[in-house]
Amino acid sequence: MVDTREIIMNIYHTGAVIGLPCRGREAYLEDRDFLDNLTGREYHNYERPVPDPDHDTWVLDDQQYDAYLDFRKARRERDQTKL
Repeated sequence: MVDTREIIMNIYHTGAVIGLPCRGREAYLEDRDFLDNLTGREYHNYERPVPDPDHDTWVLDDQQYDAYLDFRKARRERDQTKL
């Protein structure tokens, strides 16, 4: 069984590879769905593993990268209000 306490999302942005951690399966799935929608990736009738080492890499332009960082910030703030 794969340890899902911290899963790294690989982002390629302006020539750099950035590994952003997702803490927990739920956060990982939220990030993966957001990034897939943001980049237009579609998976039909394909059960993806958690994590998915073959597809957990996204190439983002400046606007997409900013949107992803805003998404992560909003989730962090949402999670802090739950405490």
